[in-house]
Amino acid sequence: MIKALICAVRFLTILPFGKSLNSTSKDLARSMAFYPVIGYGIGLLMLGFYSLVSHGVAPIFAVVFTFLIGIILTGALHLDGFADTCDGFYGGKSKDEILAIMRDSHIGAMATGGLFCLLVLKLSLFLSLYTRGILNVALLLTPALGRWAMVVATSLYPYARTEEGLAKPFIEEISWKEGVIATVVLLVLVYGQMKQPGALLVLNVLIVVMLVSRWISKKIGGMTGDTLGAINELAEVACLILLHWYIPIAKEVWTI
Repeated sequence: MIKALICAVRFLTILPFGKSLNSTSKDLARSMAFYPVIGYGIGLLMLGFYSLVSHGVAPIFAVVFTFLIGIILTGALHLDGFADTCDGFYGGKSKDEILAIMRDSHIGAMATGGLFCLLVLKLSLFLSLYTRGILNVALLLTPALGRWAMVVATSLYPYARTEEGLAKPFIEEISWKEGVIATVVLLVLVYGQMKQPGALLVLNVLIVVMLVSRWISKKIGGMTGDTLGAINELAEVACLILLHWYIPIAKEVWTI
């Protein structure tokens, strides 16, 4: 269990844990059970940074700096996957073309435009949630839901490539147990912040993840590391948007 947790920290963040740890493909797959916990931990670090810098700069700048810290903490791992997915699905007509473009290390116009739109949208949503007084909830839950979304997609769909890739050991070795554990952990974390309305938030994000994952799988026959990164980012956007909708019905029960 400890080994799997360390694997999750090492893979999802740039934090220097377990550099000398020799992990197997099964260890990597088991680590996915801890993805919501790691996401929540990333949110805690972001919240701590925001609390620190908000005393020295204007709150708006503190939100922007915190947003950037979140990208740095993860090494822009999922943003890279989102960019490659934009290029591949825009430029490729067949499965082989899409996969080949996503494998290319060069960034194209669609990736550049997609990244710009994504970052502007996410930052705008964080700023909007700050003005509504619920930035703390957004910082804590958004990374957790995004990491959980990858577990869902990994559990449901096969590996799309025939050759080796970053996501292959995760997708081929994951079992239903990791998906169940990750979901239970996420529900506990969300309930601690939002009480009963949190279940609706998780359900709606799940619907988004299922629709996106199904569309991706129809195009390329499964998942890759890049598409999982894209699913993480889109799930985070969905979470940030849905938090706006749940303000009227959840305001009285939130623990902020």
